[in-house]
Amino acid sequence: MSAAGQTIKLKPDSLTWIDNGLSAELETTNGIVLCVIPRDTINCLPAYGDLVEWEIERLKVEIFNRLSPAIGAKLQLGHVERADAEPTVCLRPADLAPGG
Repeated sequence: MSAAGQTIKLKPDSLTWIDNGLSAELETTNGIVLCVIPRDTINCLPAYGDLVEWEIERLKVEIFNRLSPAIGAKLQLGHVERADAEPTVCLRPADLAPGG
């Protein structure tokens, strides 16, 4: 995945299901960015809307890969929050809409 000339890579073993959402650390040329994908965002994806937690855990890499373009787009636009001193990108359902 790349955004605006920077390389973005999923940090090994960082993709986890925590507190009703997926969380992952992304290695970017600007440092580590926490990526959060809430369950309501996952529910917006066709074929993933009615998954139970153990299914999301099993399919988390597939789900992340499917959402990677939207994550890259948010990073390219600079939509990174700086809460808790750790740069964070949160992928919301509106980010999946055309023009989102």
